[in-house]
Amino acid sequence: MISMTATASALVAASAALHAQDVIITGIVDGELPGGLPKAIEIYVAGTVDLEGLTVVREANSPGVDGFIDLEGVYTDEFVYLVGPGLGGADGVQAFADVFGHTGDFANVIFDRAVTGNGDDKFSLVDSGSQTMHTPLVGPVHDAIGNAGSPGDVEDQMPYRDGWLYRKSDTGPDGDFVPTNFTTSGNDALDNTDAAGIAAAVPFGTYVRAPDATNACPPDQDTDGNLDIDDFSSFVTNFFSSNALADVNADQTLDIDDFSDFVSQFFNPPEGCSP
Repeated sequence: MISMTATASALVAASAALHAQDVIITGIVDGELPGGLPKAIEIYVAGTVDLEGLTVVREANSPGVDGFIDLEGVYTDEFVYLVGPGLGGADGVQAFADVFGHTGDFANVIFDRAVTGNGDDKFSLVDSGSQTMHTPLVGPVHDAIGNAGSPGDVEDQMPYRDGWLYRKSDTGPDGDFVPTNFTTSGNDALDNTDAAGIAAAVPFGTYVRAPDATNACPPDQDTDGNLDIDDFSSFVTNFFSSNALADVNADQTLDIDDFSDFVSQFFNPPEGCSP
């Protein structure tokens, strides 16, 4: 027979993995200022993450890796922008600043010449060193945006040529590209648009992730009006006896997510909670 203590220990360990920090690709823009600028990919860092060891790979025009964008820096709950150059050597970083400014999260810029999406290019977030140039993309893929294929084919599936794609809030990371989790401007939406017009049209910086249930106060499991070690013991009992008190995330299902949330709430309570 498996002991409750051993099972609880395993679930505590699993809870840490479930609440690992995330890096999410949230948007892409293909502008129409001189040189086809700005060209940029927005990523959101949830929690505190050192981006070193992660790479965004490009598949341009057709499937198959043809560019690497190595990430770097430590960020916490903020956006980071991968910015590419324009045609003819146009200054992509300056064009990005001209449109979006260079303060707040818009100062988090990583420049790379592989950021050249123009509607039929796909960008995927992977572990550094996991991919080989000029070969098909292999897993695992953490997140992705766009489709790779010939113009007139994939551009019609989720178009962003001379436009943008943007992730819907509280989605991702998805692994492979999930079109239903994005909105699109459609092709040519930014034609004849100046810097101010691009800034107004492109929803960079608006992605929102719902607060994690781990940020809530732990529920009073033994209903004695106090939060203490007895509540932890009572939660384990409630969980394994299918007591509704253990439904910490209020989704009407008792599963590993409830255990994970309670452990995080109990050992890392927000200010004002007293477990």
